[in-house]
Amino acid sequence: MNQDLAAFMSGVEIAGRGDPRVSQSQGQIRRIAAGLPRQAVAAGASADLTVSVSEPFKPEKLILSTAAQALDVTNIKIGTKSLNVTSNPIPGNAFSEQAIGTTLNGYTAQAGVGFVVSVTNNTGASITTGGGAFGPALVS
Repeated sequence: MNQDLAAFMSGVEIAGRGDPRVSQSQGQIRRIAAGLPRQAVAAGASADLTVSVSEPFKPEKLILSTAAQALDVTNIKIGTKSLNVTSNPIPGNAFSEQAIGTTLNGYTAQAGVGFVVSVTNNTGASITTGGGAFGPALVS
């Protein structure tokens, strides 16, 4: 487990072992889900699917509905940080429930900020999006 995730998962502020300034934050780590909004995306159009979270949440797995897998995912943004390191889109079917090795290890979406999944519809018909993200959250 990387250090950033270990610090987030333990709920302990970073400081040296035995340091009296180390304090346990309130709450417990739970694996939860965040739903992506259902939204129709017209042929040739793009859309931002904005997910607002109520607790600090670290998306680790993104799953698009079967219809939404026909879309291109152009960006996944948490706060101001992008998880797509290129300008190339990612095929939506990379985020199917059967996709292997597509775990995200990005940033923690803060309460009230959340994250955005940007998609483009390059098909000849309107597609309704949907799906969910799964990962750990610090719940009170």
